[in-house]
Amino acid sequence: MDDWTTSLADAPEDVAPPLASLDAESAVLGAILAHSGVLDDVAEVLGALDFFAQIHGTIYQAILDCRDAGRGIDPISVANQVRAATGEDVLPRLSMLLDASTGPTMAVVHARSVRDYAVRRALCAVCAEVVANASDPAPVADLLGRAEERIRDLADGEPDAAAPVPMVEAVPPAFA
Repeated sequence: MDDWTTSLADAPEDVAPPLASLDAESAVLGAILAHSGVLDDVAEVLGALDFFAQIHGTIYQAILDCRDAGRGIDPISVANQVRAATGEDVLPRLSMLLDASTGPTMAVVHARSVRDYAVRRALCAVCAEVVANASDPAPVADLLGRAEERIRDLADGEPDAAAPVPMVEAVPPAFA
């Protein structure tokens, strides 16, 4: 079973819409596999940790590794890179991703959507942290300062502030 199937199945029923778009993730990866020329534009927007589905992040990282090593970005090269890194055979999934491609013109649009969801998940995690810290005996001004700093880091695009958080870990604590 895919890692993301379990994550989405475990999400609370009252949380909608889910803080991910697997269709957008698939479309981005498919577009890159079909039209590798879009990778540089996508890479300006999206990092491997922005993907909700772990396998999608692994595939994206393999694509970046192929590019950085001067190898082609095609299903065989990417599958070999993933296999070398994880031992997993992703060639059938890469074929499905190619089918999901909406073409090169929409790759960056879908990449922005994937990044937006990643930031939303990170925001939920920050909110959960703020809620958990509310019972800290520290002065309220200190609690507010920490909360403001975490939100500012997220807004400024600090890497640690937007670290990926599975939806089932981020949303329930924030809204419980």
